[in-house]
Order: sequence, then C-alpha cells, then structure tokens
Amino acid sequence: MADSYTANLNLTKPEVGASRDTWGTKTNADWDAVDALFAAAGTGTSVGVNVGAGKTLAVAGTLSLTGSLNGGGTINNVAIGGTTAAAGAFTTLSATGVTTVQAGTAALPAITTTGDTNTGIFFPAADTIAFGEGGAEAMRINSSGQIATTAGTAALPAITTTGDTNTGIFFPAADTIAFAEGGAEALRIASAGQIGIGGANYGTSGQVLTSGGASAAPSWAAVSASGQLLRAPQILTSGTSYTTPAGCTAIYVEAIGAGGGGGGAVNGQQVGAGGGGGGGYAAKYFTVTASTSYTYAIGAGGTAGAATGTNGSAGGSTTFTVSGTTITGSAGSGGTGANNSSQSAFKAGGNGGTGSNGDLNLSGSVGIEGMCSIQNTASTTWSKGGGGGASGFGNGGGRTLAYIDSVGSTGTSGGGGGGGNAIGNAARAGGAGGAGWIRIWEYS
Repeated sequence: MADSYTANLNLTKPEVGASRDTWGTKTNADWDAVDALFAAAGTGTSVGVNVGAGKTLAVAGTLSLTGSLNGGGTINNVAIGGTTAAAGAFTTLSATGVTTVQAGTAALPAITTTGDTNTGIFFPAADTIAFGEGGAEAMRINSSGQIATTAGTAALPAITTTGDTNTGIFFPAADTIAFAEGGAEALRIASAGQIGIGGANYGTSGQVLTSGGASAAPSWAAVSASGQLLRAPQILTSGTSYTTPAGCTAIYVEAIGAGGGGGGAVNGQQVGAGGGGGGGYAAKYFTVTASTSYTYAIGAGGTAGAATGTNGSAGGSTTFTVSGTTITGSAGSGGTGANNSSQSAFKAGGNGGTGSNGDLNLSGSVGIEGMCSIQNTASTTWSKGGGGGASGFGNGGGRTLAYIDSVGSTGTSGGGGGGGNAIGNAARAGGAGGAGWIRIWEYS
C-alpha cells in the first residue's frame, strides 16, 4: 500500500510495513509543517480551528485577519481598532467612550441605515453637522449654532409645516426672504429692505401699499391726490366765466352779494339818512370737470342816494352755476334818504341780502338807521347818517358824525353804503354799496 496524506495539513502518512528507510524523513517533514503553524510571523499552511464549548482561544499577540471574522456569538472585552480605525457591520454597537466615525459626504453619510445609504448624517467641516437626503445635503448646523437649510422654492419652501408643505418660508436670492402660500409666492423682503408683493413686485417710487380687503392681497398704488388744494383760492371780482385748472375735480365756491347804497341827505336842516344793507352769502361744494368753463355773475354795488334826499338803491346779486345748480348771494337793500320833512325822525337802513341754494347760507347785516334833528341835553339839535350793514366778508360804510356835513362812505366787499348827513346848507349824498365777489377753492 502506498503512502497517504492528511486532509487538512497534507501530512504524509507512511505506508505501513514499508518506507523503512524513508519513514523518518517523512515524519520529520510532517512535524516541521505542524511546527510552522506556530511561527511568530503567523505563516504556514492555512488551517481551521474549532474551539469547543467551554474552551478558550487565547491570543496574547496580534490576531491578524485578511478574511472575515464571522459568527453568531458574542465578542466581549475586545478593543476593535484600538490603534487603527476599524470598519465593519455591527448588529448592536455599544460603547462607553467616544465612538468615532468617518466624516462622510452627502452622497455617502458617515451614519446611515441599511437600504438607504445616501441618506443620513455626515460632517462636512470642523464643528459642523449635516444631514443628507437622497445624496444631497438637506440641512446643517454650523460652528456658530446656525441652522442652514436648502434655499427652497415657492412650491417647496425650506421651512414649512407637516400637512401643508407648499406653504412656508424660502430664500429666492441672496439676502432675500420670501413667504409662500399654496405653492405661490405671496410676499418677499429683498436685500435693501424693499417689500415685494407676489414676487419681485416692489412698485415704483412714491406708491403706497393698498389693502385689497379681507379676501384679496394688497397691491401697490399711486398716492391719491384727491382732496388736495391745487393753488391759492381764486378771487373773482369781474367777468362772467371761470375755467377749472388741470387736475381739478372739486371746487368750494363762496358768493357774496353786493351791498345797498346809503341814502342821501338834503340841505337846510339836521337830517341823517339810513345806511345800505350788507350783501348775502352762499357757499357750496361742487364736483366739477377739469379744464371746464362755468358761468357766474358779480353783483354791482348799490347806487348811493343823491344829495336831494333820495333813497339808496339795492345792489346786484352774485351767482355761480355748475351743471344747472346755482348758488346766490342776494344784494342788500338801499338805505332811506333824509329831507326837510325828515326832522325828528329816524331813517331806516336797508335790509341785508340773503344766501340761497348753498351748503351754507348767511344774511348780510341791516344798515344802521339815520338820526334826524335829535336834541341833546344842551338843547342843541344834531343828526347822524346811518352806517352801512356788513356782509359776511366786508364792512359797511362808516356812520357820519354829528354836527358835521358829510357824505356817506362806500362799503367794501358787499358791505352797504353809509347814509349822508346834512347840518346846514350843504346837502350830502350817501355812500355806494360795496360790489359783490366770488372766492373759489380748487381741489384735486
């Protein structure tokens, strides 16, 4: 029978009853092979070792592995990667010290899960932790403790809430923050602090943000110029037609009727005539069209009573018409004249005019009565011409003095004329009434 060999170490088993001269050589070679298993360099023929139950495999040196260490048991009290970082798959990893992992990347995070290895935690820089999803960085916390996320979009905001992921905050550009609702941008604040509505819609200089009410977004709109005074009020003292300026949408018109003339005083006795009444006042707010003509009339002052003792005449009314609506400041009446038959009697002043059809209507003052042949305590007779009545904006002619022959003075701005006063042989006329006028305030 020929020599045979062991299955694992390939040791020579000499033929029984033969190999008498070679048996020693073969046996020595077998022992050398067994001894080589325990060489310091760990070289030798590859073998498998089965350490049975209750047995211990003690390694005082270094256990070097070029393959895998497999098993279903437990490795206790063994430092893995004590001096050199070690990698491996562990069902349960428990450590009492510091567990160090590689930095990883967004594509290959350092800490991940089986079956989704491009999602997890990695460390892109010192003192920084980051989170990757699907191989892309989703969020990080930097060394200052700041939380940084992706910029996001209106459809997928960077900061949102569970269940409403198309509503939240995103960052469309550098130094810009935006707010999305329902997947559309609603508002943004850009790098200069400008506010954009529905995107980069910042309006134009001078515009203001205008509410759209409870159910609509606000919008940029030009400042309304409505209600602003366009220029200084216009005073009309003559003419018949007025044209609104460009941009004018409303006017406030004040119309003053003319004052009545003062009565005249005849010569020969102490007689004083009555003053004329003041003109009436009417004012109204009209809606108008810019650059459009409107008609008006200015009342002429009442004529003074003559030195023959005649009454003063009434003034003329002042009117202004817009689209068929006319306001009127009517004229004051003339004062009563004085003659020789007027001694020991008072001469009535003229009645004031009235305002009509305005938002505000006022009456002019009544003219002051004249005094004739009044006896004082020294048994001396004297007289005074009556003053003219005032209008809403004008004074009546002043009252004439006792003992002095004087002509009645003229009223101003719709005021009544003063009455004349005659003492001796000189007759005196009254004063004319003041002419009417119109004042217009123009608004955009």
